[in-house]
Amino acid sequence: MFFVEIGSCCFDTLISLTEKGWSGIVVEPVKEWLDQLPRLEGVAYENVAVSDVSGEEYFWFMDPEADEVNGDDILKAIGSLDKDFSEFERAESLLIKRKVKVVTPTELLGKYNVKHVDLLKVDAEGYDDRIVMSMPFDKVRFDRILFEYSHIEEKPVVELLKSLGYEIEHIDAGDMLATHKDAKSIDIDIEDYRFAFGSDGKRHQ
Repeated sequence: MFFVEIGSCCFDTLISLTEKGWSGIVVEPVKEWLDQLPRLEGVAYENVAVSDVSGEEYFWFMDPEADEVNGDDILKAIGSLDKDFSEFERAESLLIKRKVKVVTPTELLGKYNVKHVDLLKVDAEGYDDRIVMSMPFDKVRFDRILFEYSHIEEKPVVELLKSLGYEIEHIDAGDMLATHKDAKSIDIDIEDYRFAFGSDGKRHQ
């Protein structure tokens, strides 16, 4: 089984799936958060951002050196290529920017010659739809795609996924699961691996 997690931050990530024999890729543009993740066999770690166009862009996030951020997982999780992302209002005085490498999904998956993804999880703070819609569906099979929809225009990405044979399920006020009609069965409950916080900012139990 193989996972890809785009926007991992440093807590509640998919790397625990390695305990069940999975392997995968975690992607996190903030190096400080990526460095806090344990290095596990079978997991590739990428300190980049993902978007539909590659290059270098400013990434906006909460200052990892601020005590308020280190003690607050919600603030840690807020980061985006969109400098006008609405959640930045939570703590604008802590917001910093950094130029990061940006790769497309095709480049990311091509680097590891990925042909089949059992679970793709995208948490990109307003860029989720852009990332999902730029996945190389003609080259890679994605069985399940879990992403946030509370900060995006839902209709275009849903229409695309349905046209590709996915069934759409809203598993939380802000989380969406797309399951392909030909998806293989997996040995996990997806709801155990949804996003740490709901659209109301409260941690899931």
